[in-house]
Amino acid sequence: MSNFIRTILQLFFYPGSSPAIGLHAPARATVLDFASTCIGSVRLRAPTADPPRTRARPPTTMGGRTRRPLSVGEQETISTLLRQGKSLAAIGTILGRPKSTVAYAAEVARATDNGAKVDIRGRPKSLTERELRSLRRAVDENGFSTIRALTEKVNQTRTQAAGGSQKGPVSTWTVRRAVKAMGFESRVASKKPYLSDRNKAKRLVWCSERKDWTMEWASVFFSDESSYVVRDASVHRVWRRPGERYSPSRLRPTFKSGRQSVMVWGAFSALGRSPLVRCEGKMTAVSYGALLEEHVVPRIVEDYGSTDAAWFQEDLASIHTAKLCKAIKEKHGIRVLPWMAQSPDLNPIENAWGELERRLRLRPRMPKTKDELFAALCQEWEAVPTSFFKALAESMPRRVKKVIEVGGASTKY
Repeated sequence: MSNFIRTILQLFFYPGSSPAIGLHAPARATVLDFASTCIGSVRLRAPTADPPRTRARPPTTMGGRTRRPLSVGEQETISTLLRQGKSLAAIGTILGRPKSTVAYAAEVARATDNGAKVDIRGRPKSLTERELRSLRRAVDENGFSTIRALTEKVNQTRTQAAGGSQKGPVSTWTVRRAVKAMGFESRVASKKPYLSDRNKAKRLVWCSERKDWTMEWASVFFSDESSYVVRDASVHRVWRRPGERYSPSRLRPTFKSGRQSVMVWGAFSALGRSPLVRCEGKMTAVSYGALLEEHVVPRIVEDYGSTDAAWFQEDLASIHTAKLCKAIKEKHGIRVLPWMAQSPDLNPIENAWGELERRLRLRPRMPKTKDELFAALCQEWEAVPTSFFKALAESMPRRVKKVIEVGGASTKY
């Protein structure tokens, strides 16, 4: 500022300036000295703050009208209506306020509501929360319901709730998306034998008695028959969540069938497997008794030294419990492991049959006759590594534990 004033004074008193304002040298020097003194005093003087100015704020106007601020009650109402999913236009209509005013209050409400911003854009959902809960219950109660049946039930409920046909029907695609959003996936229902409450109780008792078995399972000789027939191509799909594959309400029960083409008998233990034996025609107590003496007894003696050094496992088929077969087992001192009905998940040889079938389906040329089928089965059976059978025997403690955990129901094995 001092340089600026000095410059102005020099312009006024410079000799070459206008004659009307020019001064002689003595007078100009006196004025310049006086100006320098004034400028120095300004530098030394401490600046003083101007007193605060107060003036009345004019009323806020918008479009020529005075703007009325929102009351606390209106702000709370806006927050409540936002949580209910109301749009800004609808809230403005309810409160009699412009949409812009409601938008500003909504932005403040969302910022203070735990930082959660409610997105109310887009088309409203076709199904209400109540209808979604009803749909979830329907799928939980019957996982075998088709999408068409579920859609009909939802539309019927919508019509009844509206007291007529005011609410339009929803499509099968809408219901399908809603069911998938709940965590359900359409899968082919797993097949497991039907288990009654009595069967479950027996399975639970059997597993509880053997829950501490570890090395004992290495001395069990598992056996069973398996027939290879034309498979049922029909499949049944079921709605289920992850982890519900073996839930009783999501299983498709299977029952024994008399159809058969080639039936084979086989057995294994942690030490190895027996050869496959072809069962011609219908197996009877006489033929099974001959099988025990020709294959079971020599194999157990070869692996364990004597027949009473191992447990012989067999299911409760009628030929296995026949008096003739019981007498043969008692004659040779075979120790029979007690068993329960409808319990293939506790017999690991079922997994061996599954591995045999998988290997058979991978062959480049499928058998066309029974003789070719039996020859292929024997070839693939011998190709299964011994470690596979050992791992099956070692899985028994886990199988027993799982049956106890589910209260005797079917397991994933």
